[in-house]
Amino acid sequence: MKKLIRNSLIASVVAVAGVVSGAGASFAGSTTLDLNGTVPPSCNFDQASYSNSAPDVYGKGDGTTNELWWEGSFDVSCNHGGQVNITVDDVTESDTVATARELPEYYAEYFSVTDGSNYQTLWANGEMPNNTSSHTYNTGSLYYNFSLYVDTNTPSSTGLPAGDYSYTISMTAAPN
Repeated sequence: MKKLIRNSLIASVVAVAGVVSGAGASFAGSTTLDLNGTVPPSCNFDQASYSNSAPDVYGKGDGTTNELWWEGSFDVSCNHGGQVNITVDDVTESDTVATARELPEYYAEYFSVTDGSNYQTLWANGEMPNNTSSHTYNTGSLYYNFSLYVDTNTPSSTGLPAGDYSYTISMTAAPN
């Protein structure tokens, strides 16, 4: 009898275990997750450096100043690794620049940028033609120059008057 009870007990445990394990499998659910995302291309200006934060001053031997010249570089990086389109959004200047524009010998101002191949004028005023307000460059180091120029060969030219000359140039870097 003991053997019969033991065998019945073992059979019952095996049967319950089978029901419990089968119950879990028969009530299991499943799903699929679709995860998507996009990183939009973007560009940033990095590390502007100036070879001359004050301009180089050029003049004639008679003491008149006919040109102020700034140059330097800035880096542009883009997360898409391609080219970048640089646009000049706005140029503001000091009152002394506005005064210089009123001179009879005023000639031109311009801002040009290059990636090492050739300079493209992105902003100009006066007699200097403005080629375009934006241009496509390779990412990396870009070099610029900016000039304010008066024609000191004009009769009775006094050149640029003494004063503090400054510009602020706002630009946008967009992926291309």
